Amino acid sequence: MRHVLFRLAVGVVLALLLAGGAAAADANNTTPAANQTPPAVWERTYGGLANETLLSLLAAPDGGYLLVGSAEGNGTGEELYLVRTDSNGTPTRETRMPFGTGGAVSPIAADRTADGGTIVVGGIDSAGPTGEDVALLRLGPDGRQLWSRSYAIGNGRDIGDAVRPATDGGYIVAGTTDSPNGGTPELLLQKVGEDGGEVWHRSLPVGAGILFVRDLLATPDGGYLVVGSTDANHPGSLDMLLVKVSSGGNREWLRTYASGTETAYGYAVQPSPDGGWVLLGGVDGAASHAAILVKVDTAGNEQWRKRIAIGGARTWGYALARAGVDGYAVAGAVEAPGGLRSYAARLDRSGAEVWNRSFAIGSGPSRALAVTAAPPDRLVVGGEASRTTDALYDLYLSSVVPPTVAPNATATATINVTTNATSIPTTAVPATTQAALAPTLCLVAVAGAALIAVLRRR
Repeated sequence: MRHVLFRLAVGVVLALLLAGGAAAADANNTTPAANQTPPAVWERTYGGLANETLLSLLAAPDGGYLLVGSAEGNGTGEELYLVRTDSNGTPTRETRMPFGTGGAVSPIAADRTADGGTIVVGGIDSAGPTGEDVALLRLGPDGRQLWSRSYAIGNGRDIGDAVRPATDGGYIVAGTTDSPNGGTPELLLQKVGEDGGEVWHRSLPVGAGILFVRDLLATPDGGYLVVGSTDANHPGSLDMLLVKVSSGGNREWLRTYASGTETAYGYAVQPSPDGGWVLLGGVDGAASHAAILVKVDTAGNEQWRKRIAIGGARTWGYALARAGVDGYAVAGAVEAPGGLRSYAARLDRSGAEVWNRSFAIGSGPSRALAVTAAPPDRLVVGGEASRTTDALYDLYLSSVVPPTVAPNATATATINVTTNATSIPTTAVPATTQAALAPTLCLVAVAGAALIAVLRRR
């Protein structure tokens, strides 16, 4: 916490800085400088009846969006919460429904179906004292439930963490299952038909005591990539995990990506325009937290990695999407006074930052958990925002635009990105719009900057 007396001591200098306009206009500011665009064209929040969690943001064929979330239920686990919006985020339909029947249930992820409906995966308590089964729910284009199924794979805990339409029809589920030989987690792959009937399932050992699955992506050869985290090659910590499986769920190769002494997490994967894939994850050290991009070839061999720390602050990256023909969009959260703020960033094909915006949703903390590109150069971001009245979270959508340059100002972007396949470089990624400093305020600006730096260290 900052000391009150110290704040008073530097207050005059900070006031002069603000009044004189000597500080650069940070592109992440939610209060734009003169002639600068606001961070969002529109912004909407949804919910309010319970604590809502965002699971997936899905684009609709008509240009609108579907937010798939969960909400705290009444003693039977979590309900499914769906918000259908138009292209401006205005809700056209809101639905709350049970995700399953019986014990406690937890929806985790969702995706679009070929007919414009929705498939949702998660877990449901089984009859055993410590067991949990995979659960699937299929909705039609009108949001009506078509079927609900649960699947007991092993003799312990089975969880579905990601679901996609299968390349040959039906659906593919990726998750984790307890090994029958002592509870060690294994990678679970499951294929079901259009009616939810199981076609096959696979339990793939990865040699891990800890295993998390976060994302699933179909590959051009009909197989799949599974993204997550594991301690298989790093006992006592975690590395990013990427597993390539065939169309039949058989393992072709497995790669882990370490980050020295830091803990590394894998969250999402997207195809690269020059072949291979780009993974988004996070690294957590003793004094830092950053988002990280790892580019791999088609065999999973690392080619480069980039570290993202918005404004030098602790940064989390949760969502990755393609933007344009050769770029990416990243969304997450950045540490700021008063709590986390959401951010969105546009990257080029090499992982270098084109622009970023951090922004507040309401007056409480927020985090962005999903992102999709929208023309002409916007990013539609979905996430969770805190209600300051009761500390619960609502869902939100925000249409974020790139920052613009004020007239007669020079745009600068410091992107110290280094390609290094064996170590993670420190990357500074602020993008600023700088106006000319008044000569009489230069010394004040320097003094203020020094004092702010000391203030942040306290």
